Amino acid sequence: MDTTPATLTADQRTVLGAWRRRYLRMVCALFGHQVSNRVFNSTRGPSKRCRCGVEYLAENDSETRISHTVSCFLNGHRYTRVGMRHRHHEYVCLECGHPLLFKADDGFHGQRQTFSKRVRYLCNLLGHQVHQVRERNGLTEYACHCGHSFLKPAQNSSRIKHPVRCLFAGHYVRFVERREGYAEFLCRHCGHTFCFVARNSCHGQSFLYGSGDGGGDSCRELVPHSIAPQPDKPRHLLSPTTTKPAQ
Repeated sequence: MDTTPATLTADQRTVLGAWRRRYLRMVCALFGHQVSNRVFNSTRGPSKRCRCGVEYLAENDSETRISHTVSCFLNGHRYTRVGMRHRHHEYVCLECGHPLLFKADDGFHGQRQTFSKRVRYLCNLLGHQVHQVRERNGLTEYACHCGHSFLKPAQNSSRIKHPVRCLFAGHYVRFVERREGYAEFLCRHCGHTFCFVARNSCHGQSFLYGSGDGGGDSCRELVPHSIAPQPDKPRHLLSPTTTKPAQ
């Protein structure tokens, strides 16, 4: 029996689609939801939706578990510059949303608009040697010489390591702010940030693909509250509660 899509009946396509959604939801439940800035830039609608059909990455207090983009980890990222802030050039991966921060006087990366860069596995293994960039959103932003940035409570050590749980379980992220046509999200375990193409951004189109003027914080849209732990309420970043995504 020929089961190619062109020869399937409407009922068979419905059943096949239902099984596919179940399979994808099982994969997302095991490894986290898949993310792609290319997909976000090409799709329309008021919210982001995973390939499994679940709405996610809402710009509120809800939490989304996202998976690692294996192709970027193994083959490297393709970065484009999105702006400059606090004497650092900021870059975002065209696929997975991984950001980089390089000092403006960096002789190589700091002067380039786009470039490809592989993961620096030594930093992943031994930890990132970081310097402080600035304080924002009630937390402190750090950056390694390899470009990897973190947003964490202030710390005395100049070395930041990736926790093992994020390696195996993915990242549990929440919305931080909009900046340069992107929505920034933060992992509550490791302080890793991600920048995903924002819906209805003030640039009108993703800066990632050439719109906007790269003017730093000119398009910055802060969340109406700090995401840092507050003395009169539970720690926001470490809350185990996850908002159930819309079906």
